[in-house]
Amino acid sequence: MILVYTHKITPRVRYIFKHILARTLLIPVDFTTKVEEFVAHNGPKLTYTKTPLGTEFFIKSNDLLFEQGVNDLEITLNKWDDVPCFFATNVKSVIPFDIFAASFYLITRYEEYLPHVRDLFTDVIQQNKV
Repeated sequence: MILVYTHKITPRVRYIFKHILARTLLIPVDFTTKVEEFVAHNGPKLTYTKTPLGTEFFIKSNDLLFEQGVNDLEITLNKWDDVPCFFATNVKSVIPFDIFAASFYLITRYEEYLPHVRDLFTDVIQQNKV
């Protein structure tokens, strides 16, 4: 089992961590907001918050998994070894982007819950529908 420390356990955090770790990688996962419990854990552990607690595996969290509702997000694509990624993090993070927030955004098709903005291409597609 891997123990995840985060400052706030939300339904979004539970959903994406369980999806990636438990369902996809078949690694049981548990969560804590208690530093003492996290430090005392002898097995694999991961910190998902703004700053690492120690030398454990750390991914700097984006705010997306701690928000409620759907908000308009500014998505900026970056490159990591020629691989496009978004929700960039800082140098303390083990990887340079928040893979959990990015996965949540993509899996839930987050952008489709936002109001649709019509443009020239949308109008052309609508006119050509049978």
